[in-house]
Amino acid sequence: MPSPALLSSTLSSSWSLSSIIYTGIKYSVIGSWVFLALWLFRLLVFWPWRSRLRLLPGPPPPGGLFGSHLGRLIDPDTSPKYHEELREKYGLNMKFHGLGYFDERFLTFDPVAMNFILGRGAELFPKPWITKRFIGAIIGNGLFLSEGEEHRKQRKIISPAFSAQSLRALTPIFFTKSQEVRDILAQRCKALDAPAAKVDMQDLFRRATLDIVGLSLFDSAFDSLKDDTNEMYRAFSCLIDAGIPHGSGLMGVVNLWFPWITKAFPDEHMRKLTACHEVLTRVGGGILQKKKTKVLQDMSAEKQCSSKDIMSLIVRSNLDAPAEDRLSDEALLTQINALIFVGSETTAIGLSWALNFLALNPQVQQKLREELIACSHPTDTSTTQSNILSLPYLDHVIKESLRLVPSVQSTVRAAAQDTVVPTSDGKGVLIRTGQFVHVAIEGFNTRKDVWGEDAFTFRPERWSDSDPRKATVLRETPGLIGGLMTFILGPHACPGYQYAMLEMKAILGTLLPAYTFEPAPGATIGMCNFALSNRPFVRGEGHSCQMPLSVKPYNP
Repeated sequence: MPSPALLSSTLSSSWSLSSIIYTGIKYSVIGSWVFLALWLFRLLVFWPWRSRLRLLPGPPPPGGLFGSHLGRLIDPDTSPKYHEELREKYGLNMKFHGLGYFDERFLTFDPVAMNFILGRGAELFPKPWITKRFIGAIIGNGLFLSEGEEHRKQRKIISPAFSAQSLRALTPIFFTKSQEVRDILAQRCKALDAPAAKVDMQDLFRRATLDIVGLSLFDSAFDSLKDDTNEMYRAFSCLIDAGIPHGSGLMGVVNLWFPWITKAFPDEHMRKLTACHEVLTRVGGGILQKKKTKVLQDMSAEKQCSSKDIMSLIVRSNLDAPAEDRLSDEALLTQINALIFVGSETTAIGLSWALNFLALNPQVQQKLREELIACSHPTDTSTTQSNILSLPYLDHVIKESLRLVPSVQSTVRAAAQDTVVPTSDGKGVLIRTGQFVHVAIEGFNTRKDVWGEDAFTFRPERWSDSDPRKATVLRETPGLIGGLMTFILGPHACPGYQYAMLEMKAILGTLLPAYTFEPAPGATIGMCNFALSNRPFVRGEGHSCQMPLSVKPYNP
């Protein structure tokens, strides 16, 4: 038997250990409650008190702790009219509530404010972490997400590849693939014993634009218009489709706020995203190394870059840069996903909406068709292509479609420090560190006080120099293209906007002389703001991205 002294010592030690554990748990609980109380005080009391946005006009809080205006602002079914309603009622600069009454955000339709936020004050308003995390999971952390000095380095390396001279060398690729689409439509119309064929034009455009990206960016034939066997096509399509549920629902929220959870316990969509990225990284890495080897051979022979694809030009630009400005192979590789996405998916969606507008407006479609036929040269293909790309009415049609349905409906910036944003009335607005600015691209593009009472109407003629509102449009709507906010502006403006415009002109200019397009019977087209883009879908058939149209050969 243990002695009484030993027993007493053992009990005393056990009691001391239990006491320490109990005390530790007690103070941990107390500390947690104190932390929570301080956090709630900061969120619910201090932040609203310190915000100077409360001095601005704006819609009243929707009610409740988490009442929000975001739903109506980003839902494509309500956002166009809601933007106009807010501007008419509260003016050019206002506040609204994001995730709750405590989350006051700045919404502006003021060109002076927007030029500052996206232009000379861009470094003071970077993309917030939540945007970077969501977009980065789909297309990687390349040029479209980088900030500051890293962004300047990337843009300096990449921009020369999208010069006018470089793009002119790529136009034959645009037209070759456009003609393939035209031939595919001929086959489908011939195969059906019906006046017209119902064709998902979004699927065709995705394949065509991805093929164009393969040839123009990498000098690689993806041939996705022929079949689905290409590894890059399958991986990219999977990446975009998996990206929709990735950003929605409970798991989307969990992944944004607690990414380590979905990495440790990945669901089906996360596994798909990972697998797609592995394929794109492996194949893209192989392409990059081949391009680098070829460029180095040209440099050793003191020759100009013999390959004219965009990736070769980027690699050459990178190797020509001073050592401190060069991008690593890993940094170059991260640009591939972003360039594929912007060069194909957003352009394909833009083409789908443009063709849908033409299907809904047959008089505009016929006018454009007649002008395209008139500019065709009977024997000289290069002259015909040049005429198509320079046709004013085709330019007007594409701009009008991009005005009404921009590739991205809106974007968000967050103040990196307390900043006074200049406004057209000279008063300025103080944005506190961490507060969000809502960049309403769609709202700028459809202001009735700028575009007139028919601002929501598809009318390409408004882009003519003779339109009486043209001067007002250019003055009141900032943008990389005058009067169009779709490609935004400033250092983060889309570097490939001319590429996208040329691609759209080549495809529409090739298809319209050969076919007429009408709405598909029984298909009501809706719009969903998913996977970074205003994607078309058929109501009643889920949110799968598609644009079915009725297609038949044009007979004059």
